[in-house]
Amino acid sequence: KLLLNLCRCQIPGLGNDTFELQGKWHAYQINQTIPMSEEVNSNSYDTCHVYSPGENNTKIECNSWVYDQSTFQDTFITKVEHTIIRPDCILNDLTVFNLVCGLELARANANMLVMAGMLAGSALVGIFADMFGRKRAFLCTEALLVAAMFGTAFAPNYQVLAASRFLAGFGQNTFLPVFSMAMELVGPSYRVAAGIIVELFWCVGLFILCLLAYFVRSATNLTLVAGVPMILVFLYIWLIPESPRWLISKGKNKEAYKIIQKIAKKNQVTLPENAIDEYSVESGESMSVFKMFTIPKLLIRTLIIYLNWE
Repeated sequence: KLLLNLCRCQIPGLGNDTFELQGKWHAYQINQTIPMSEEVNSNSYDTCHVYSPGENNTKIECNSWVYDQSTFQDTFITKVEHTIIRPDCILNDLTVFNLVCGLELARANANMLVMAGMLAGSALVGIFADMFGRKRAFLCTEALLVAAMFGTAFAPNYQVLAASRFLAGFGQNTFLPVFSMAMELVGPSYRVAAGIIVELFWCVGLFILCLLAYFVRSATNLTLVAGVPMILVFLYIWLIPESPRWLISKGKNKEAYKIIQKIAKKNQVTLPENAIDEYSVESGESMSVFKMFTIPKLLIRTLIIYLNWE
């Protein structure tokens, strides 16, 4: 009988039971104690029931499982505790808490919380960046990602995992202040290239993650290997300047001038002392974001951007 599912009930009383077959004797015990799944076109064992001892064809719910470790040694499905889930078995000297048999929704919710975090962050991170600066927004979202990384890797229960997943989604909006800084630190002729470079590193990171996942088969270790490098950002953050455009919009012309002066020096350009006063300061009253809904052309373009982003 083929084991097509990724887990099955543990054979009662067999402490060294594994998902992988250990021999003919093991296959025989599985067939005698674990019923086949009743799902249509399924050729796998039941993940939630075992035969009751001494009662033919009578099924009872199992309370311990064994998992397929051929691809991943462990995942959060096998290691995370939920308050309504009882600890069941020992795997690799770790207490295992199983999100199976009626608790599949908990897995779906954990993934949904990532998207919920991204939704909340997309609405709030931009506002924060406009109020307190692109650099501060970048630092705060990076800090959230680091916290989410450790929370996800070492989550002692489902609640911590769920909160960490939400923070991970929220922190992914670090892209917003980073992209804004990239656009605001270069001139119009270089903005397309700057935007492509920012996106390029996102794509390269996805390829690197796939490579890491191939070699690191533990969910905890993979989370740490992929996430710990984010901490390095805090070692060189002092090299990253605040957006001069944001500083000017907040009336911090002297700070903006110093940054622009450094850029001009690198480009071997002489910057006039009154450059900001002459060319950069915009006058006029500020407008609410809701003004966008009163300008049809601006509203349509914004909706198109939202659609493209999704």
